[in-house]
Amino acid sequence: MIRTARSLCLLALVSVGGAAGCAVDDPEAELTEVAHGCSTCETNGLPPAALAAARFELAPGPMTAAGLRMGPQMRALCGAAPVAGTCTLASDWMTWATTAATPAMRETRFALIKYMIKVGAPKGIAVSIPTSPSPWAALGGFGLAPSVVSSWWGSQAQALVTAGMAALADFNANGVEVCLKTVSTPDCPASYSWHEIAVIGNWFEGRPELGIGGYEAEWPDDSLRVCPGYGTGCTTFADKAPYHAARCVYVGPASQRHPISCTATPGGPAFGDAVQVFLPNDPKVPGAVPFGPPRL
Repeated sequence: MIRTARSLCLLALVSVGGAAGCAVDDPEAELTEVAHGCSTCETNGLPPAALAAARFELAPGPMTAAGLRMGPQMRALCGAAPVAGTCTLASDWMTWATTAATPAMRETRFALIKYMIKVGAPKGIAVSIPTSPSPWAALGGFGLAPSVVSSWWGSQAQALVTAGMAALADFNANGVEVCLKTVSTPDCPASYSWHEIAVIGNWFEGRPELGIGGYEAEWPDDSLRVCPGYGTGCTTFADKAPYHAARCVYVGPASQRHPISCTATPGGPAFGDAVQVFLPNDPKVPGAVPFGPPRL
């Protein structure tokens, strides 16, 4: 289930340019807001049902049919460039979400839109979603692919959004704050030095997301947050068994170690634009402060 927080209060945002914008009544909002430690720190919480649907809903065929994909490019999420940090969701995206066949799929599509914005857009960006009966706003967070907001976005942005969204799946729905590191994003703060999982893929080009490196190790099953049952059900990594042979090329010092390219299987396809998850606490210690049990 997507957590909801229907509030009549205005959400004050500080835009990239320093001006203020407001949005109300976000039906997809986290239960609480937290003070974030860095430009690429935010809470996780992508609903598992949305993650499971992403590889089908965001695939090239459906996106092209909906007018959201043109050749290798995906349509901007905003109908126009943000002004004072705010913009309105593009009409094609709105139509795609609101015309879903069932209420559950409508909710799933809005969750996917929310997390595309959260992963791609920087903090300070608010995308207004004009739904009935009340509008709400999806907020930028990690800033891994800012082009998703106001221009057509290509393969690199698609891969970063895919990997970033998959990294935010949380079967325990604890809203654990993480820092996402890529080859082109700023370093995570020194306090975010625990490695959790590396993720690759590109749903938008028909390539599934893959968790290919767990906590200081090579196995995605080490992520207790992403993999319920400890290695028996790792999100939509249905093909995860062959990927236990996956390896990444890492760069950077130990505290900022992150992948720059990964090979799925010996002789298999190479993936660039991987995303590494960093945590502020040891993920192997349940109940580590400040989040309380269970840690992951």
